[in-house]
Amino acid sequence: MIGFDKKTIKAKQRRTIKTFSSFAIDYRAFASEKTGESALVGAWSRNCRIVDGVLTTGEDLTVYRPDDEVMAIAGTMPTTDVFFDMYTKDSDGTYARTLGILYETGMARTYKKSIGTWAIMNNFGSRMKTLQCFGADGVPNQAFVGTPGVFTCTGLTLEKAEGVETALPIACAFKDRLFCAINPFTVAYSAALEPTDFLPSIDNGGQITFASDKGEIVALLGFCDGVYIFYERGISRLDVAGKARDMKVERLEYDGGRIFGETVAVCSGKEEKAFFLAESGLYAFDGKSARIVCENLQIRPTRTGQICKSAAAEHTYSVQYVDRTGKKRRVVIDAERETGYDSFITEGLSVVQGRFTCRYEGEPYTVSADSAAGVLPENEAYSFTTYDLDFGVSGEKRLQSVEFFGDGEITVAVSSERTTKTCKLTFVNGKASARLWLKGKRFSFSFALEKGAKLQAMSAELLYE
Repeated sequence: MIGFDKKTIKAKQRRTIKTFSSFAIDYRAFASEKTGESALVGAWSRNCRIVDGVLTTGEDLTVYRPDDEVMAIAGTMPTTDVFFDMYTKDSDGTYARTLGILYETGMARTYKKSIGTWAIMNNFGSRMKTLQCFGADGVPNQAFVGTPGVFTCTGLTLEKAEGVETALPIACAFKDRLFCAINPFTVAYSAALEPTDFLPSIDNGGQITFASDKGEIVALLGFCDGVYIFYERGISRLDVAGKARDMKVERLEYDGGRIFGETVAVCSGKEEKAFFLAESGLYAFDGKSARIVCENLQIRPTRTGQICKSAAAEHTYSVQYVDRTGKKRRVVIDAERETGYDSFITEGLSVVQGRFTCRYEGEPYTVSADSAAGVLPENEAYSFTTYDLDFGVSGEKRLQSVEFFGDGEITVAVSSERTTKTCKLTFVNGKASARLWLKGKRFSFSFALEKGAKLQAMSAELLYE
Protein backbone atom coordinates (compact mmCIF):
# COMPACT_ATOMS: atom_id res chain seq x y z
CA MET A 1 0.00 0.00 0.00
CA ILE A 2 1.33 3.37 -0.99
CA GLY A 3 1.12 6.06 1.67
CA PHE A 4 0.18 9.70 0.90
CA ASP A 5 1.60 12.62 2.77
CA LYS A 6 -1.21 15.03 3.72
CA LYS A 7 1.19 17.94 3.36
CA THR A 8 1.88 16.87 -0.25
CA ILE A 9 -1.85 16.82 -1.10
CA LYS A 10 -2.36 20.22 0.50
CA ALA A 11 0.58 21.63 -1.40
CA LYS A 12 -1.01 20.65 -4.70
CA GLN A 13 -4.14 22.71 -4.01
CA ARG A 14 -4.38 26.08 -5.63
CA ARG A 15 -6.24 29.10 -4.39
CA THR A 16 -8.05 31.70 -6.49
CA ILE A 17 -10.34 34.63 -5.79
CA LYS A 18 -13.03 35.49 -8.29
CA THR A 19 -14.52 38.99 -8.04
CA PHE A 20 -17.80 40.21 -9.53
CA SER A 21 -17.82 43.99 -9.52
CA SER A 22 -21.46 44.48 -10.55
CA PHE A 23 -24.82 42.75 -11.00
CA ALA A 24 -26.95 42.21 -14.12
CA ILE A 25 -30.19 40.50 -15.19
CA ASP A 26 -30.36 38.47 -18.38
CA TYR A 27 -32.96 35.76 -18.94
CA ARG A 28 -31.67 34.74 -22.37
CA ALA A 29 -30.28 31.22 -22.62
CA PHE A 30 -26.79 32.30 -23.63
CA ALA A 31 -26.53 34.59 -20.58
CA SER A 32 -24.94 31.76 -18.59
CA GLU A 33 -21.87 32.22 -20.78
CA LYS A 34 -21.41 35.62 -19.14
CA THR A 35 -20.47 34.10 -15.81
CA GLY A 36 -16.83 34.45 -16.75
CA GLU A 37 -17.21 38.22 -16.97
CA SER A 38 -17.18 40.75 -14.14
CA ALA A 39 -20.96 40.95 -13.68
CA LEU A 40 -22.86 38.46 -11.53
CA VAL A 41 -25.78 37.64 -13.84
CA GLY A 42 -29.25 36.83 -12.59
CA ALA A 43 -31.17 33.97 -14.21
CA TRP A 44 -34.27 34.95 -12.22
CA SER A 45 -35.19 38.07 -10.29
CA ARG A 46 -38.32 39.58 -8.78
CA ASN A 47 -38.87 42.93 -7.11
CA CYS A 48 -35.15 43.73 -7.39
CA ARG A 49 -33.81 46.47 -9.63
CA ILE A 50 -30.28 47.15 -10.77
CA VAL A 51 -29.09 50.75 -10.82
CA ASP A 52 -25.67 51.31 -12.40
CA GLY A 53 -24.65 47.73 -11.61
CA VAL A 54 -25.88 47.80 -7.98
CA LEU A 55 -28.58 45.31 -6.96
CA THR A 56 -31.22 46.86 -4.72
CA THR A 57 -34.89 46.61 -3.80
CA GLY A 58 -37.60 47.69 -6.22
CA GLU A 59 -41.19 48.84 -5.86
CA ASP A 60 -43.39 48.28 -2.84
CA LEU A 61 -46.72 49.56 -1.50
CA THR A 62 -47.62 52.46 0.80
CA VAL A 63 -51.23 53.06 1.77
CA TYR A 64 -52.70 56.19 0.15
CA ARG A 65 -54.23 58.21 2.98
CA PRO A 66 -54.28 61.96 2.45
CA ASP A 67 -54.95 63.71 5.75
CA ASP A 68 -54.69 60.26 7.46
CA GLU A 69 -58.15 59.36 6.18
CA VAL A 70 -58.93 55.70 5.45
CA MET A 71 -60.38 55.48 1.91
CA ALA A 72 -61.73 51.92 2.04
CA ILE A 73 -63.14 50.60 -1.22
CA ALA A 74 -66.13 48.27 -0.96
CA GLY A 75 -65.08 44.71 -1.71
CA THR A 76 -68.22 44.03 -3.75
CA MET A 77 -67.31 46.61 -6.38
CA PRO A 78 -66.36 45.41 -9.87
CA THR A 79 -62.75 45.17 -10.99
CA THR A 80 -60.89 48.48 -10.72
CA ASP A 81 -59.86 49.87 -14.08
CA VAL A 82 -58.03 53.07 -13.14
CA PHE A 83 -57.76 55.66 -10.42
CA PHE A 84 -57.83 59.30 -11.47
CA ASP A 85 -57.12 62.59 -9.78
CA MET A 86 -59.74 65.27 -10.48
CA TYR A 87 -60.89 68.63 -9.23
CA THR A 88 -64.24 69.12 -7.48
CA LYS A 89 -65.94 72.40 -6.76
CA ASP A 90 -66.72 73.25 -3.14
CA SER A 91 -69.79 75.18 -2.01
CA ASP A 92 -67.72 78.36 -1.77
CA GLY A 93 -66.66 78.06 -5.41
CA THR A 94 -63.11 76.89 -4.78
CA TYR A 95 -61.66 73.78 -6.39
CA ALA A 96 -60.11 70.90 -4.49
CA ARG A 97 -58.48 67.64 -5.57
CA THR A 98 -60.24 64.35 -5.01
CA LEU A 99 -59.55 60.75 -5.96
CA GLY A 100 -61.79 58.94 -8.42
CA ILE A 101 -62.18 55.35 -9.61
CA LEU A 102 -63.29 54.33 -13.09
CA TYR A 103 -64.33 50.69 -13.31
CA GLU A 104 -64.20 48.53 -16.42
CA THR A 105 -67.99 48.47 -16.40
CA GLY A 106 -68.08 52.23 -16.96
CA MET A 107 -69.06 53.20 -13.43
CA ALA A 108 -67.21 56.25 -12.07
CA ARG A 109 -66.98 57.06 -8.37
CA THR A 110 -65.30 59.84 -6.44
CA TYR A 111 -64.27 59.93 -2.81
CA LYS A 112 -66.45 62.20 -0.67
CA LYS A 113 -64.36 63.37 2.25
CA SER A 114 -67.36 65.03 3.91
CA ILE A 115 -69.14 61.69 4.30
CA GLY A 116 -66.07 59.43 4.25
CA THR A 117 -67.14 57.18 1.39
CA TRP A 118 -67.13 56.70 -2.38
CA ALA A 119 -70.08 58.21 -4.21
CA ILE A 120 -71.35 57.38 -7.68
CA MET A 121 -70.37 60.10 -10.12
CA ASN A 122 -71.92 58.44 -13.19
CA ASN A 123 -72.50 55.02 -14.71
CA PHE A 124 -71.60 55.21 -18.40
CA GLY A 125 -72.60 51.59 -18.96
CA SER A 126 -69.52 50.58 -20.96
CA ARG A 127 -65.75 50.75 -20.79
CA MET A 128 -64.44 54.33 -20.91
CA LYS A 129 -61.08 56.09 -21.08
CA THR A 130 -60.50 59.00 -18.73
CA LEU A 131 -57.91 61.77 -18.98
CA GLN A 132 -57.40 65.40 -18.07
CA CYS A 133 -57.79 68.32 -20.47
CA PHE A 134 -58.26 72.06 -20.05
CA GLY A 135 -60.93 74.59 -20.89
CA ALA A 136 -60.59 78.32 -21.54
CA ASP A 137 -60.79 79.09 -17.80
CA GLY A 138 -57.64 77.05 -17.15
CA VAL A 139 -59.41 74.67 -14.78
CA PRO A 140 -58.61 70.97 -15.37
CA ASN A 141 -61.49 69.04 -16.92
CA GLN A 142 -61.80 65.30 -16.43
CA ALA A 143 -62.79 63.80 -19.78
CA PHE A 144 -64.49 60.42 -20.28
CA VAL A 145 -64.49 58.87 -23.74
CA GLY A 146 -66.31 55.76 -24.95
CA THR A 147 -69.42 54.32 -26.57
CA PRO A 148 -71.85 56.84 -24.99
CA GLY A 149 -69.75 59.70 -26.44
CA VAL A 150 -67.39 62.28 -24.92
CA PHE A 151 -68.08 63.85 -21.52
CA THR A 152 -66.16 66.37 -19.47
CA CYS A 153 -66.49 67.18 -15.82
CA THR A 154 -65.57 70.28 -13.86
CA GLY A 155 -66.59 70.17 -10.26
CA LEU A 156 -69.01 67.24 -10.34
CA THR A 157 -71.11 68.38 -13.32
CA LEU A 158 -70.94 66.25 -16.44
CA GLU A 159 -71.33 67.83 -19.85
CA LYS A 160 -71.64 65.84 -23.06
CA ALA A 161 -69.65 67.07 -26.02
CA GLU A 162 -71.33 68.17 -29.23
CA GLY A 163 -70.32 66.65 -32.53
CA VAL A 164 -69.46 63.15 -31.21
CA GLU A 165 -72.33 60.74 -30.66
CA THR A 166 -70.17 57.71 -29.97
CA ALA A 167 -66.48 56.94 -29.66
CA LEU A 168 -63.95 54.26 -28.86
CA PRO A 169 -62.14 54.40 -25.48
CA ILE A 170 -59.11 55.82 -27.29
CA ALA A 171 -58.18 59.46 -26.68
CA CYS A 172 -55.47 61.99 -25.83
CA ALA A 173 -55.18 65.69 -25.05
CA PHE A 174 -52.60 67.86 -26.83
CA LYS A 175 -52.07 71.52 -27.76
CA ASP A 176 -55.30 72.63 -26.03
CA ARG A 177 -57.41 70.11 -27.98
CA LEU A 178 -59.03 66.81 -27.10
CA PHE A 179 -58.60 64.01 -29.66
CA CYS A 180 -60.58 60.75 -29.77
CA ALA A 181 -61.13 57.85 -32.15
CA ILE A 182 -64.80 57.70 -33.18
CA ASN A 183 -64.34 54.55 -35.28
CA PRO A 184 -61.39 52.30 -36.17
CA PHE A 185 -60.11 54.71 -38.84
CA THR A 186 -61.37 58.19 -37.86
CA VAL A 187 -60.16 60.68 -35.25
CA ALA A 188 -62.28 63.62 -34.05
CA TYR A 189 -60.73 66.70 -32.49
CA SER A 190 -62.23 69.50 -30.41
CA ALA A 191 -61.89 73.24 -30.78
CA ALA A 192 -58.93 74.70 -28.90
CA LEU A 193 -59.67 75.03 -25.17
CA GLU A 194 -63.23 73.79 -25.84
CA PRO A 195 -63.17 70.07 -25.01
CA THR A 196 -66.94 69.75 -25.49
CA ASP A 197 -67.01 71.30 -28.98
CA PHE A 198 -66.28 68.76 -31.73
CA LEU A 199 -68.61 70.39 -34.27
CA PRO A 200 -66.92 70.52 -37.72
CA SER A 201 -65.37 73.91 -38.49
CA ILE A 202 -62.44 75.13 -40.59
CA ASP A 203 -60.34 76.15 -37.60
CA ASN A 204 -62.14 74.59 -34.62
CA GLY A 205 -63.46 71.04 -34.30
CA GLY A 206 -63.44 68.39 -37.00
CA GLN A 207 -62.60 64.85 -38.07
CA ILE A 208 -59.80 63.13 -39.99
CA THR A 209 -60.12 59.71 -41.59
CA PHE A 210 -56.90 57.75 -41.97
CA ALA A 211 -56.57 55.37 -44.90
CA SER A 212 -54.23 52.83 -43.40
CA ASP A 213 -53.11 49.39 -44.51
CA LYS A 214 -51.63 48.92 -41.03
CA GLY A 215 -54.87 47.95 -39.33
CA GLU A 216 -57.24 49.75 -36.99
CA ILE A 217 -56.36 52.64 -34.66
CA VAL A 218 -55.42 51.24 -31.24
CA ALA A 219 -54.04 54.31 -29.42
CA LEU A 220 -53.59 58.09 -29.60
CA LEU A 221 -50.68 59.83 -27.90
CA GLY A 222 -49.96 63.54 -27.53
CA PHE A 223 -46.21 63.57 -27.53
CA CYS A 224 -43.20 65.68 -28.56
CA ASP A 225 -44.51 67.91 -31.34
CA GLY A 226 -47.64 66.11 -32.51
CA VAL A 227 -50.41 63.60 -31.98
CA TYR A 228 -49.30 60.07 -32.77
CA ILE A 229 -51.76 57.56 -34.18
CA PHE A 230 -50.88 53.97 -33.33
CA TYR A 231 -52.42 51.35 -35.58
CA GLU A 232 -52.27 47.61 -35.04
CA ARG A 233 -49.08 47.48 -37.11
CA GLY A 234 -48.02 51.05 -37.80
CA ILE A 235 -47.55 54.60 -36.50
CA SER A 236 -48.42 57.99 -38.01
CA ARG A 237 -47.75 61.52 -36.78
CA LEU A 238 -50.39 64.25 -37.00
CA ASP A 239 -48.93 67.75 -37.05
CA VAL A 240 -51.41 69.85 -35.06
CA ALA A 241 -49.39 73.07 -34.79
CA GLY A 242 -51.33 76.12 -35.88
CA LYS A 243 -54.88 76.06 -37.17
CA ALA A 244 -56.99 72.97 -37.79
CA ARG A 245 -56.90 73.52 -41.56
CA ASP A 246 -53.09 73.12 -41.48
CA MET A 247 -53.02 69.66 -39.83
CA LYS A 248 -50.82 67.22 -41.75
CA VAL A 249 -50.27 63.47 -41.49
CA GLU A 250 -46.88 61.75 -41.77
CA ARG A 251 -46.43 58.00 -41.81
CA LEU A 252 -43.50 56.67 -39.78
CA GLU A 253 -41.47 53.52 -40.29
CA TYR A 254 -42.37 50.59 -38.06
CA ASP A 255 -41.70 46.95 -38.87
CA GLY A 256 -42.47 45.32 -35.52
CA GLY A 257 -45.31 43.06 -34.43
CA ARG A 258 -48.90 43.95 -33.61
CA ILE A 259 -49.10 46.84 -31.12
CA PHE A 260 -51.18 46.54 -27.95
CA GLY A 261 -52.81 49.96 -27.72
CA GLU A 262 -53.48 49.82 -23.97
CA THR A 263 -49.72 49.87 -23.36
CA VAL A 264 -48.86 53.09 -25.22
CA ALA A 265 -47.71 55.71 -22.70
CA VAL A 266 -45.18 58.51 -22.38
CA CYS A 267 -42.64 59.26 -19.62
CA SER A 268 -41.43 62.77 -18.95
CA GLY A 269 -38.03 63.52 -17.51
CA LYS A 270 -34.89 64.94 -19.06
CA GLU A 271 -36.56 64.20 -22.36
CA GLU A 272 -39.95 62.75 -23.25
CA LYS A 273 -39.92 59.12 -24.30
CA ALA A 274 -42.80 56.80 -25.10
CA PHE A 275 -43.00 53.05 -24.61
CA PHE A 276 -45.35 50.38 -25.90
CA LEU A 277 -45.70 46.61 -25.96
CA ALA A 278 -46.01 44.69 -29.22
CA GLU A 279 -46.09 41.01 -30.09
CA SER A 280 -42.40 41.29 -30.91
CA GLY A 281 -41.35 42.87 -27.59
CA LEU A 282 -41.15 46.13 -25.67
CA TYR A 283 -40.37 49.29 -27.67
CA ALA A 284 -39.06 52.77 -26.86
CA PHE A 285 -40.28 55.53 -29.17
CA ASP A 286 -38.73 58.98 -29.57
CA GLY A 287 -41.29 60.48 -31.94
CA LYS A 288 -39.40 59.40 -35.04
CA SER A 289 -38.65 55.71 -34.74
CA ALA A 290 -39.33 52.76 -32.45
CA ARG A 291 -36.75 50.25 -31.27
CA ILE A 292 -36.85 47.18 -29.06
CA VAL A 293 -35.47 47.62 -25.52
CA CYS A 294 -34.87 45.33 -22.55
CA GLU A 295 -34.28 42.25 -24.68
CA ASN A 296 -32.48 40.73 -21.69
CA LEU A 297 -35.86 40.42 -19.93
CA GLN A 298 -37.31 38.18 -22.66
CA ILE A 299 -40.57 40.15 -22.94
CA ARG A 300 -42.74 37.92 -25.13
CA PRO A 301 -46.52 38.52 -24.77
CA THR A 302 -49.06 35.97 -25.88
CA ARG A 303 -50.56 36.75 -29.27
CA THR A 304 -54.12 35.70 -28.39
CA GLY A 305 -56.35 36.55 -25.44
CA GLN A 306 -54.03 39.33 -24.37
CA ILE A 307 -55.10 41.48 -21.43
CA CYS A 308 -52.58 44.23 -20.80
CA LYS A 309 -52.33 47.62 -19.12
CA SER A 310 -49.66 50.21 -18.57
CA ALA A 311 -48.91 53.39 -16.66
CA ALA A 312 -46.14 55.96 -17.00
CA ALA A 313 -44.84 58.39 -14.38
CA GLU A 314 -41.98 60.87 -14.70
CA HIS A 315 -39.09 58.44 -15.08
CA THR A 316 -40.81 55.06 -14.92
CA TYR A 317 -42.95 52.96 -17.25
CA SER A 318 -44.84 49.89 -16.04
CA VAL A 319 -46.57 47.31 -18.22
CA GLN A 320 -48.62 44.31 -17.12
CA TYR A 321 -49.49 41.59 -19.62
CA VAL A 322 -49.93 37.85 -20.17
CA ASP A 323 -46.78 36.13 -21.39
CA ARG A 324 -46.57 33.14 -23.71
CA THR A 325 -46.67 30.71 -20.80
CA GLY A 326 -50.12 32.05 -19.88
CA LYS A 327 -48.93 33.81 -16.72
CA LYS A 328 -49.44 37.44 -15.78
CA ARG A 329 -46.25 39.46 -15.69
CA ARG A 330 -45.47 43.07 -14.77
CA VAL A 331 -42.25 44.72 -15.85
CA VAL A 332 -41.02 48.08 -14.52
CA ILE A 333 -38.79 50.14 -16.81
CA ASP A 334 -36.36 52.95 -15.94
CA ALA A 335 -37.12 55.28 -18.84
CA GLU A 336 -33.76 57.02 -18.89
CA ARG A 337 -31.53 53.96 -18.51
CA GLU A 338 -33.91 51.70 -20.48
CA THR A 339 -33.38 48.92 -17.97
CA GLY A 340 -36.08 46.98 -16.16
CA TYR A 341 -37.09 44.26 -13.74
CA ASP A 342 -40.01 42.00 -12.83
CA SER A 343 -42.32 43.24 -10.09
CA PHE A 344 -45.49 42.12 -8.32
CA ILE A 345 -48.86 42.06 -10.10
CA THR A 346 -51.16 45.02 -9.43
CA GLU A 347 -54.84 45.83 -9.86
CA GLY A 348 -55.87 49.18 -11.29
CA LEU A 349 -52.36 50.55 -11.75
CA SER A 350 -52.70 54.26 -12.57
CA VAL A 351 -50.90 57.55 -12.12
CA VAL A 352 -52.23 59.96 -9.48
CA GLN A 353 -50.38 63.24 -8.91
CA GLY A 354 -47.36 61.85 -10.74
CA ARG A 355 -47.11 58.62 -8.72
CA PHE A 356 -48.21 55.07 -9.45
CA THR A 357 -51.37 54.09 -7.57
CA CYS A 358 -53.17 50.74 -7.34
CA ARG A 359 -55.82 48.92 -5.34
CA TYR A 360 -54.61 46.57 -2.59
CA GLU A 361 -56.48 45.08 0.36
CA GLY A 362 -59.50 47.26 -0.29
CA GLU A 363 -57.70 50.60 -0.31
CA PRO A 364 -55.73 52.79 -2.73
CA TYR A 365 -51.97 52.30 -2.37
CA THR A 366 -49.04 54.22 -3.79
CA VAL A 367 -46.55 52.07 -5.68
CA SER A 368 -42.96 53.31 -5.43
CA ALA A 369 -39.35 52.16 -5.25
CA ASP A 370 -38.46 55.17 -3.09
CA SER A 371 -40.87 54.80 -0.16
CA ALA A 372 -39.51 54.94 3.38
CA ALA A 373 -41.90 52.40 4.91
CA GLY A 374 -43.49 50.44 2.09
CA VAL A 375 -44.41 46.75 2.15
CA LEU A 376 -44.55 44.00 -0.44
CA PRO A 377 -47.77 42.09 -1.15
CA GLU A 378 -48.17 38.78 0.64
CA ASN A 379 -45.89 35.97 -0.60
CA GLU A 380 -43.60 38.42 -2.40
CA ALA A 381 -39.90 39.02 -1.71
CA TYR A 382 -36.92 40.93 -3.07
CA SER A 383 -35.27 37.97 -4.80
CA PHE A 384 -32.34 37.44 -7.15
CA THR A 385 -30.93 34.08 -8.28
CA THR A 386 -27.80 33.59 -10.38
CA TYR A 387 -26.95 31.08 -13.05
CA ASP A 388 -24.79 28.12 -12.00
CA LEU A 389 -21.15 29.23 -11.74
CA ASP A 390 -17.92 27.30 -12.15
CA PHE A 391 -15.85 30.47 -11.55
CA GLY A 392 -13.73 29.63 -14.60
CA VAL A 393 -12.35 26.53 -12.90
CA SER A 394 -13.42 23.13 -14.26
CA GLY A 395 -13.99 20.07 -12.11
CA GLU A 396 -14.39 19.64 -8.38
CA LYS A 397 -13.52 22.58 -6.15
CA ARG A 398 -14.21 23.94 -2.69
CA LEU A 399 -15.93 27.28 -2.20
CA GLN A 400 -14.14 28.42 0.93
CA SER A 401 -15.76 31.76 1.57
CA VAL A 402 -17.61 34.68 0.04
CA GLU A 403 -17.41 38.39 0.77
CA PHE A 404 -20.08 40.87 -0.21
CA PHE A 405 -19.90 44.63 -0.52
CA GLY A 406 -23.02 46.69 0.06
CA ASP A 407 -25.42 47.96 2.69
CA GLY A 408 -28.32 46.71 4.80
CA GLU A 409 -29.30 43.08 5.42
CA ILE A 410 -29.44 40.12 3.06
CA THR A 411 -30.01 36.38 3.20
CA VAL A 412 -27.98 34.31 0.76
CA ALA A 413 -28.44 30.62 -0.07
CA VAL A 414 -25.43 29.04 -1.82
CA SER A 415 -26.06 25.73 -3.56
CA SER A 416 -23.86 23.07 -5.14
CA GLU A 417 -24.87 19.72 -6.63
CA ARG A 418 -24.65 18.27 -3.13
CA THR A 419 -26.08 20.70 -0.62
CA THR A 420 -27.22 24.24 0.18
CA LYS A 421 -25.93 26.57 2.89
CA THR A 422 -27.91 29.63 3.97
CA CYS A 423 -26.50 32.69 5.75
CA LYS A 424 -28.18 35.84 7.03
CA LEU A 425 -25.74 38.75 6.81
CA THR A 426 -25.65 42.34 7.99
CA PHE A 427 -23.23 44.73 6.34
CA VAL A 428 -20.77 46.47 8.64
CA ASN A 429 -18.70 49.28 7.12
CA GLY A 430 -19.93 48.17 3.72
CA LYS A 431 -18.80 44.53 4.04
CA ALA A 432 -20.24 41.15 5.02
CA SER A 433 -18.67 37.70 4.68
CA ALA A 434 -19.40 34.01 5.26
CA ARG A 435 -17.27 30.86 5.55
CA LEU A 436 -18.87 28.09 3.49
CA TRP A 437 -16.49 25.13 2.93
CA LEU A 438 -18.86 23.97 0.22
CA LYS A 439 -17.73 21.30 -2.28
CA GLY A 440 -19.02 21.04 -5.83
CA LYS A 441 -18.40 21.62 -9.51
CA ARG A 442 -20.87 24.47 -9.96
CA PHE A 443 -22.53 26.86 -7.52
CA SER A 444 -25.56 29.14 -7.59
CA PHE A 445 -26.49 32.05 -5.33
CA SER A 446 -30.01 33.04 -4.28
CA PHE A 447 -30.32 36.41 -2.57
CA ALA A 448 -33.23 37.70 -0.49
CA LEU A 449 -32.82 41.40 0.28
CA GLU A 450 -34.37 43.29 3.14
CA LYS A 451 -35.98 46.58 2.15
CA GLY A 452 -33.38 49.18 1.17
CA ALA A 453 -30.49 46.72 1.04
CA LYS A 454 -27.85 47.15 -1.67
CA LEU A 455 -25.38 44.69 -3.20
CA GLN A 456 -22.48 46.22 -5.09
CA ALA A 457 -20.00 43.37 -5.55
CA MET A 458 -19.00 39.86 -4.47
CA SER A 459 -15.72 38.00 -4.09
CA ALA A 460 -15.44 34.21 -3.86
CA GLU A 461 -12.44 32.29 -2.51
CA LEU A 462 -11.90 28.85 -4.07
CA LEU A 463 -9.52 25.91 -3.54
CA TYR A 464 -8.92 23.42 -6.35
CA GLU A 465 -6.28 21.04 -7.65
